Parts: sequence; structure tokens; C-alpha cells
Amino acid sequence: MRVMGAFTLAEIDVTLARLKAEYEKLNHMEQYGLGGRQGRYRKMEEVRREIEHWERRRDRLMRGGVRPRGAVVPHE
Repeated sequence: MRVMGAFTLAEIDVTLARLKAEYEKLNHMEQYGLGGRQGRYRKMEEVRREIEHWERRRDRLMRGGVRPRGAVVPHE
């Protein structure tokens, strides 16, 4: 089981599934014109950003954690 901080891969996948279902529901409401347009659009943006956040966390966990960038190795 892969663990990143306080989250396992399974927990991240469950969170992503929940967020994607919520986004799909909001998108469905948008198509049929249910509720206030501005409120739904703002909520859809928040959910989309959260989905992207959790996808980045999952990807980082899948590849083995945080990669150092531009690390300098001293020569002896």
C-alpha cells in the first residue's frame, strides 16, 4: 500500500471518484438549466480545481513521491 503523508492511494482514489461524481452532477444540472447559473459555475470551478489537486497528489504518489528538481551534487 502506497502512503503519501496522511493519505493512501485508495483514499485518494475514493476522493477523486466522489469529486468527479459531484462535478458530473453539476454538469448535468447545467445542461438542463436547473438552479442558478452563477452559483453552479463557481462551484464547478472549485470542484474542478480540487480534482486537479488530488490528481497531482495521486500522480506524485504513483511515481514514488516528490522529485527533487535542480539538485546540485557537490564534487569532491
